[in-house]
Amino acid sequence: MNANIEGDRADLLAAPEIEALSRLKLRTLLEIARARSPFYRDRLQDLPLHDPDVLSAIPVLTQEDLVANSPPESEALLTGPLTAAYLFRSGGTTGAPKFSPFAVTEFQRWIAIFQRTYGAAGLVASDRVANLFVSGSLYASFIFINRMIEEMGCLNLPFTSAAPPDTVSSQLERFDVNVLMGIPSWLLEVVSELSPLAASRVTKVFYGGENLYPEEREWLHERLPNLDIIASGGYAAVDSGMIGFQCQAAPASVHHVHADHVILELVDPETLQPVAPGEVGLILVTTLDRHLMPLIRYRIGDVGRWVPGDCPCGRSMPRFELLGRGDDTLRIGIATVGIDEILPAIAQIPGLSTHAQIVKERIARKDQLTVRVERLPATELPPEALSDALGKLIRLQKPDLAKLEASGYVHPLRIEVLEPRCIGRVTVTGKIRRVVDRSRE
Repeated sequence: MNANIEGDRADLLAAPEIEALSRLKLRTLLEIARARSPFYRDRLQDLPLHDPDVLSAIPVLTQEDLVANSPPESEALLTGPLTAAYLFRSGGTTGAPKFSPFAVTEFQRWIAIFQRTYGAAGLVASDRVANLFVSGSLYASFIFINRMIEEMGCLNLPFTSAAPPDTVSSQLERFDVNVLMGIPSWLLEVVSELSPLAASRVTKVFYGGENLYPEEREWLHERLPNLDIIASGGYAAVDSGMIGFQCQAAPASVHHVHADHVILELVDPETLQPVAPGEVGLILVTTLDRHLMPLIRYRIGDVGRWVPGDCPCGRSMPRFELLGRGDDTLRIGIATVGIDEILPAIAQIPGLSTHAQIVKERIARKDQLTVRVERLPATELPPEALSDALGKLIRLQKPDLAKLEASGYVHPLRIEVLEPRCIGRVTVTGKIRRVVDRSRE
């Protein structure tokens, strides 16, 4: 088996060939990590690296491990000096930012993986692309995407997320731009201000960095009359790079694993044992081609489940359904409340946007749930009316929460209807922290 097989055709290899390639790369990764990384030297010291089941014997790498052993706190995870490398940071949506170095050679390899990702989702060389991802402050998305667009041969309009929506709209008209790429929070704002002509030109929307919820997809189709493709620009994180990709046959949240570059495990959160097919598990990621800072069994913070059977697209790489972050829910009393349960209720209230956040606080030994949502600029309904309507709908859709509220077990649901852009965005990315738990502050 050739360990140097790269590019899109590797995803058509038979499953045994992909497994053999993955196993060969894993053995190389573990040998490099044990020989050159102080952190992994201790962690892998007594393990038989030739054992095909060795991965399951390696302790899980937590986000706390990553922060404590990577720059700037430490270089214990690294296998060499920080030279000929890019340094990126996470946006801090779910906590303190993490820093992730990519060797230049690794960066170049990942661009090829991005090409596979976007090509499988429907991007072609004749597309004219508005890159609306976030740039600057060591954030990675714009840098990777911009280089990928260049390598794909598309017309590239590198707006970044800093371009005013009216500027984007006018240039979409002038240059017949048909593709929008960016994080959902910003894409929705840009699309809301597109002229009818610019909106009619858009046929493809690729998103990343946040979930795009069903009601938001419906709105995009309503606003963009010729929209043909809405696709995830892959499942990725700055810590790990690209992990999974969507094909054109994939439902909204289903991805193929880049199985020649990544090992993805789904495990029970308590036992860390593999979950059965169809069961939800925590996602662990091992990046086979990241040698400068290896990530081995990294607990990335998301949950998913395996999708059985063959994919209609013909690709043989395994599929999984991404179900969001493991922390996309809050425990309110004995009720579990997820942002994906609240957004459909919000979408039913005319005058409210889907820019929303749920917040948990602990007050006088009781849980308090607050739903914060921004109103649409054009609505004339007063905040009190919007708040009352949303509160009633949430209680109807979440009777377990309403029962706890009525019994006094938790504080009454609080609704905050805010002006547009009054929910704080993460400075680097422009994202909204959808779920905030302040109960332990």
